[in-house]
Amino acid sequence: MAKNEDGEFQRTNGFEWPFDTLQMISWIMFSFMVFSFFLVVMPLETDNSLLIGISVVYALLLLAVVLLAARTSALNPVDRTIDEKLQATPRDVPTGDLLYCSYCKCKVHKRSKHCRLCNKCIRNFDHHCKWLNNCVGSVNYGSFFTLICITFLFTLLHSIWSFVILKRLWDEKNSASYFYESLQYFRGSSHTGLMVLVFISFVVAAIACLLLLQLVLFHTYLMYAGMSTYDYILSRRDKKSKRKDQRDNKNKILPVSDKPNRIPKIQEVEETSWELAEMGTSESETKGHEIPLTERSRGSALEVEGREDRSFATAKASPKIEEETIRDADDGNAASNAPREKKLPKLRPLPVKFANPN
Repeated sequence: MAKNEDGEFQRTNGFEWPFDTLQMISWIMFSFMVFSFFLVVMPLETDNSLLIGISVVYALLLLAVVLLAARTSALNPVDRTIDEKLQATPRDVPTGDLLYCSYCKCKVHKRSKHCRLCNKCIRNFDHHCKWLNNCVGSVNYGSFFTLICITFLFTLLHSIWSFVILKRLWDEKNSASYFYESLQYFRGSSHTGLMVLVFISFVVAAIACLLLLQLVLFHTYLMYAGMSTYDYILSRRDKKSKRKDQRDNKNKILPVSDKPNRIPKIQEVEETSWELAEMGTSESETKGHEIPLTERSRGSALEVEGREDRSFATAKASPKIEEETIRDADDGNAASNAPREKKLPKLRPLPVKFANPN
């Protein structure tokens, strides 16, 4: 286990302990595919020329995969400014393409990113590949892309030829004799057992082929867009946060109206009062209840107020009416000097009731 000057763990390449779980799974899957192809799938081919041709192509692809995987895992994609000991402090203002890394405690390139799994800054960081147990940066990105392309072709050839052999075994499952009985290697073998082994080999290769196809297309798009995997993840994260903000803004409760409440005019109040009085009268007539005095008194008050306004306007317009009003007032004063008669108390009117039609 490699350590830096501070005694902390720092991975140099993908072959250092601790190994990643996905890295060990890839080794197991790759070993199973190779052994099943050379020990089961290819020996079932009866045509010797086809057998030799496919075996050579498969072996060349296998060799390329092993060499590229070893190279990509062995390369150290660290930012070389760390090795050059360009020490700095957090107060130093980096100039040019250098920025300060608080973990490495030195200046690094602005396109570098500190990987917490490897505990080092990676130049032009793309991503940390757990299948290789190493980071992918500008140092090993070319070999990484070539590796996934060659591995895709390798798994494609494996899955196609496994499917061909599997179909041949399936077609002869009910026959009395099998095509491989002439081969000394498989004489006395179980037909069902061979089908199971070839089927498992086909499934493993097909799944790996589909995953690698997606990875090749993805990195092809990144190279076309001039982005890295890390840049793509950041852009997706920003788009997701913007969509979330938009949904939150739509779900906010907006005020019903920002305008102040409008005060109703006097005319609207009068019309409403008369409407309420008429509604109360009609309801009392239909139900046989007494007329509400509050609505009647409200309507009467509005009527008296209207009459006083009209009489005031008439008195102001006509001088004759004004003289008569003064004379009536004088007569009223004279009458007030005369002995007053005892007034009888006003009788309260009885409530009007309507006969119930029922």
